This record gives sequence, C-alpha cells and structure tokens, in this order.
Amino acid sequence: MGELQAQKQRQSQDNDHLQNTLLTTQEALTQSRSAHEHVVLQLTELKQMHQALEQRHGHGTESLAEAQTNLAVTERERSLLAERLTHTETQLSELATEKQLIQQDNAGLSRQLAKLRVEGSRS
Repeated sequence: MGELQAQKQRQSQDNDHLQNTLLTTQEALTQSRSAHEHVVLQLTELKQMHQALEQRHGHGTESLAEAQTNLAVTERERSLLAERLTHTETQLSELATEKQLIQQDNAGLSRQLAKLRVEGSRS
C-alpha cells in the first residue's frame, strides 16, 4: 500500500508539474500571439508609410522634372534675350557712329554753305 501511495503521490506531483508547465506554455503562447499581432500591425503600418513615401517620392520626382524643364525654358529665354540685347547694343553703337558721321558731314556742309554765302554776298 505504501508503494502505491508513493506512486500516486509522484503521479499527482507529475500531473501538477505538467499542468503548471501547460499553463506557463499557454501564457507564453498567448504572449507570443499578442506580440505577433503587434508585429503584424507594425508591419502593416510600415508598409503604408513606405507606400506613402514612395508616392511622395514620385510626386517629388515629377515636381523636380517639371522644375528642371521650366528652368531649361527660362534659361533658353534668357539666352535669347541676351542675344537680342547684344544685337540691339551693336545696332545702337552702329547708329551712334552713323549719327556722328552725319553730324560731321552736316558740320562740313554748314561750313561750305556759310563759305558760299560769304562768297555770294561779296559778289
């Protein structure tokens, strides 16, 4: 009887130990599932953030391309205006030279006219 009692007691202790192990394992499993759900939620949020960043990057790339195009157009317009300005300045310089020559011719003609008048009034 004593041996049977000892065997029963060992089985009871083993059973208690197994139940404690089962409870501990179930708690660990519950915590693991909760942590897994949390990680899945974080992963979903990160994927959404990544997608939003990709969209922003795409919009930024488009905006940059548009700005570069606008800059190229503006630079071309500036270049054309600079060419026109140079051409206009050249024309202005040529006109100033022509004006000076005309004024010199005019002065010469005025002197000749005055000389002819003086000579005509003597005669």
